Amino acid sequence: MEKEKYKPSELLIDIFKMFNVIDQRDRMKLLSKKDLYYLLLCCIDKHDEEQSTVIANFKDFELEIDEITSLQKSQETTNPFLLELLEETDSTWIEVVDNLPNPYTVDEIRELKLNNLLDN
Repeated sequence: MEKEKYKPSELLIDIFKMFNVIDQRDRMKLLSKKDLYYLLLCCIDKHDEEQSTVIANFKDFELEIDEITSLQKSQETTNPFLLELLEETDSTWIEVVDNLPNPYTVDEIRELKLNNLLDN
């Protein structure tokens, strides 16, 4: 029997795309713990950690980020969600799925923000 591979939820994908655009913390709290860890891992890898919205979105999840960085440093963890992700990505380093969409660019963010202002 083939091992089940990790598949990110639609909510995770949407949050990932918008992570550097607007506050996603309330939506992040709706994710399963496994999806939350995976989202944080992807955002650490793919988003500018010096951008103010990204910093704000990371703020409520410092414990989870510490567990991820600890795993990255030692390649050991007892966290059941990270262990499950390790198994489902079939790696000693949790592999970020390549089929996630690219985060929005600065120009796309600007356009989104302008459209939101015009729609209100």
